[in-house]
Amino acid sequence: MGQWEEWSPWSNDDIDDAIIEELRTIAAIKKARKGQVFFWDGLDNSLYLLLKGSVEVSLVSAQGRKIVLAIHHPYAFIDDALADNTDNYAVAILCLEHCEFAVFDQETMTNAAKANPKIYDCMLRSAINTIQMLTHHLANQTFNSVEDRIFNLFCNLASKYGREVEEGTLIEKRMTHQGIADMVGSTRVRVTQSLKEMRASKRLLSRGGHYIIP
Repeated sequence: MGQWEEWSPWSNDDIDDAIIEELRTIAAIKKARKGQVFFWDGLDNSLYLLLKGSVEVSLVSAQGRKIVLAIHHPYAFIDDALADNTDNYAVAILCLEHCEFAVFDQETMTNAAKANPKIYDCMLRSAINTIQMLTHHLANQTFNSVEDRIFNLFCNLASKYGREVEEGTLIEKRMTHQGIADMVGSTRVRVTQSLKEMRASKRLLSRGGHYIIP
């Protein structure tokens, strides 16, 4: 794949188990149900560490249009680096499963990082990962067509959820056209048209509701 095909909504954030156990001792534990949505303007300035479940981080416009920025699995920091909300959009966090978070106030986390540089290192790597992810996302949105964005997304899905079959790599994870549109920054109608064209040109194959990359 090319230079701008590296963006993935799935984060690779991970933290050593020993650090997780240390952080648990200084955190408040909060749980959220599947489908629950948080908006950063409705949250405090705490730092969230995802312990269980998965979350989707997205921008939501005043008109209700959404674009997915990240999908996080344990163990990932969910911070407010993107939370400069305006009247035009908000940053939303959707629980894709039942979730458990470790929540830290800024002073507690600062003191912990000073006492253990490995904690500071985890926070720094998380911030760097976020910046890199958004840079690739911007490049993908700017330089690639909708069809190319869909293909890049499917290549990423294949690397994470793919299974080799005779025709190529079958993507075992199912996604709705609206879900694809939210990830590639397009509309459901345009995604449906693009998928039809990609199947016609054999760039993608389909079988039993699953897509295959030849």
